[in-house]
Amino acid sequence: MALGAASRLSWRQLCVAAGIGIAYQGARILVHRVAFSNQTQNFIHVKGNAEERNIAKPTIATWNVFGFQAGGNYLYGGCTPFRDRFEQIAQTIREQNPDILVLQECFDDKIPEWFIAEFKNDYAHFFIHNGPEKTTLESGLMVLTRCPVKSYDFTPFTDNTPGIRRGFATLTFDAAGKTYAIIGTHLISGAEAIRKKQLEQIRAAAQKLTCEAVILAGDTNINTQNPSEVANASMDDVLDYYSLPPTCTN
Repeated sequence: MALGAASRLSWRQLCVAAGIGIAYQGARILVHRVAFSNQTQNFIHVKGNAEERNIAKPTIATWNVFGFQAGGNYLYGGCTPFRDRFEQIAQTIREQNPDILVLQECFDDKIPEWFIAEFKNDYAHFFIHNGPEKTTLESGLMVLTRCPVKSYDFTPFTDNTPGIRRGFATLTFDAAGKTYAIIGTHLISGAEAIRKKQLEQIRAAAQKLTCEAVILAGDTNINTQNPSEVANASMDDVLDYYSLPPTCTN
């Protein structure tokens, strides 16, 4: 019935419908640009209701939550909309209860607000809208932490993804009287040559950090079935793999 009804639409009606869709998308982009035009830093810091906690051995989690804007969830992987998965995502985070959480693909503007509303009493700091991009998508990174923050910054990749302002967030924090750093990122998929340059930029940044240890957390998109990429992606000079070797998604 629906297909039959759609087939009876005239070209004029289809053009009007397409025009409304284009106008809506244009208005959304305009609002997006106006909102981010006032953002002077590469990130926004939101203070949670929880107090900072000095934790001797903080736990760390990283998760690509696949939070695309409307329709993107079907185009890039066929997943159900984020709003239908958020309750389960929040439940899993509460079960794992990490002291520091690094999220990727928080692309929809509403997603950071949902996380803040859900966890504002659990975390002391939220770092959102990393790498604001006025015309397309920001990096999609988001960082939540209970630990005392010494510094935080977001660095865009010099070799980037068309349409997404990818980069890496650097959080330094104190634990048991020592300073540690977490670099959270999401590397481009598919283009090995660009991914290699992005890793080189992360390596150079890690080498400049003066702290007890550097933890790399995120979605690297490294294809471990490709020997040349595994060799090119090696970061043994700055990182020790504490468990299993890196895979395509962790």
